[in-house]
Amino acid sequence: MTIFKSHFPPYDLSGARCSVFDYVFSGQVSGDKAAFIDGVNENRRITRSGLRDLSLSLAYGLRNTLSRRGGLPLQRGDVVLVFSPNSLEYPVMLLGAAAAGVRVSPANAAYTPKELAFQYKDSTAKHVFVDPALLPLLLEAFKITGVSEKEARQRTILLAFSDRIDKKFQGWLTFDDLIGAEKAQPERFSGEHSNSTLFLPYSSGTSGLPKGVETTHFNVNSLVTLASASEIYESDVILAVLPFFHIYGLVQILMFNVFRGATTVVLPRFDLNHFCTAIQKFRVTFAYVVPPILVVLATHPLVDKFDFSSLRLLFSGAAPLSADTAARAQNRLRARGGSVVVLQGYGLTETSPTSHMMLTWAADTKGGSVGRLLPNLETRLVGEDDENDVKPGQSGELWIRGPTVMRGYWRNETATKASITPDGWFKTGDIAIIDPEGFYFIVDRKKELIKYKGFQVPPAELEGLLLSHPKVEDAAVVGFMSTAEATELPRGYIVPRGGLQAFDVQSQEQLAEEIRSWVKSKVAYHKQLRGGVICIDAIPKSVSGKILRRVLRDMAAKEEPEMALSAKL
Repeated sequence: MTIFKSHFPPYDLSGARCSVFDYVFSGQVSGDKAAFIDGVNENRRITRSGLRDLSLSLAYGLRNTLSRRGGLPLQRGDVVLVFSPNSLEYPVMLLGAAAAGVRVSPANAAYTPKELAFQYKDSTAKHVFVDPALLPLLLEAFKITGVSEKEARQRTILLAFSDRIDKKFQGWLTFDDLIGAEKAQPERFSGEHSNSTLFLPYSSGTSGLPKGVETTHFNVNSLVTLASASEIYESDVILAVLPFFHIYGLVQILMFNVFRGATTVVLPRFDLNHFCTAIQKFRVTFAYVVPPILVVLATHPLVDKFDFSSLRLLFSGAAPLSADTAARAQNRLRARGGSVVVLQGYGLTETSPTSHMMLTWAADTKGGSVGRLLPNLETRLVGEDDENDVKPGQSGELWIRGPTVMRGYWRNETATKASITPDGWFKTGDIAIIDPEGFYFIVDRKKELIKYKGFQVPPAELEGLLLSHPKVEDAAVVGFMSTAEATELPRGYIVPRGGLQAFDVQSQEQLAEEIRSWVKSKVAYHKQLRGGVICIDAIPKSVSGKILRRVLRDMAAKEEPEMALSAKL
């Protein structure tokens, strides 16, 4: 067995054996400093002391006021779900729940009612914090799970301060209803209790349907400590446009920034004008992005109208970033002032998330690398036999062990045992190679999962949907890399019922478009078949019946020029 260790010296994590709430507020940072600023309305902001006070008030409300207001009582260890885009209320809700000892399951704000219903039921959530604009979708999800209208009101909390709530929502339990003058004493999670689950983000793992990832207090505390090896400082102004419901935004951005004492400018979603305006207006120094955002920054004419001289770092994660895309974005922004550096990192929901980070001094010479391993983590590169390590210089599946590896998959022992070995190695499903200087390169993917702009698209879920269509005999879904979009696009391959020979070319195209539109109406934005739908005579499979996805990915790569129109956003 060949174990690779970090080039960074290890951190002492004994102090991280406590609750996330206590840990992220442990730094000596002025309470008057802005913790979060609304990037669209600068008059809305929360100071660091205000964030702590509001969170403790909410914690008291969750454990005491909620049941008196008609909600269901919450106890330590209960689960609440949050269904919302980024907002100033989001960090208050997360930290308030942490102080109350309540677990939080963040749901994708783009989910359909059916997708939301699955996570709500699987997570065993007792309450849902929902942005008022998303309330109709939540009510549809409640109907799917058999929740009555009366019970829906008991389980719903509108995630918005009073200044954002329309009169039409009168009668619903709101965020302000739970925040009063009284403050809770934060729940303690010292010693082994720090291994208690705090967050339940959902991930498809290496395959299959979404599963709750048990992210513990110690996982989060360890990550924000180890990420201190990165070049982020208390003086930084950081732009948060990536969603807080994603592990990247949840821990690497939101929790780390509070711990570090940096000011975070919050945008609800990516809009190029708002993004560029916020950087110029608030003198943003650091922004977390994904590769498609860098493509836009490298090519869109609107960029030339803004001043980027304050920006020193753009950190890309959640999906592979090519050296060419990084260089084009970096050069374009440098032409608008300053000396910004584009860096890349690597991580997974199951590793809380970041495990690797690129460093500024190596960015120009290690193009395409995800950087070096964070402190206190170990890796192995394992061969196809799933047992033996590959020889030096060869690529293998990346296995990770350390304090940021999840506790396991929520109520799914089978999936947990398949992903984590008895001695603690998490199997990432990604194929990597390590150069002599300890820089990692992700070169392939063993797992079936598709990544569209950093969001997970599980093929099995889409395949199950396709097979439910009356005109589909068999189906498979794979992702292929679109050079134009700098992201993977999901493509569906279907065998028409009755056989391909029963359809001429025009009929095949009509059926493919019908299926694509039908899928679009039933799934979240990021799961749409943007790579198109192709009719074929048979899905390639092994003798055992397993889909040969490599064959289909090779087909997709050759077909990409022909599918350019269907692949556009």
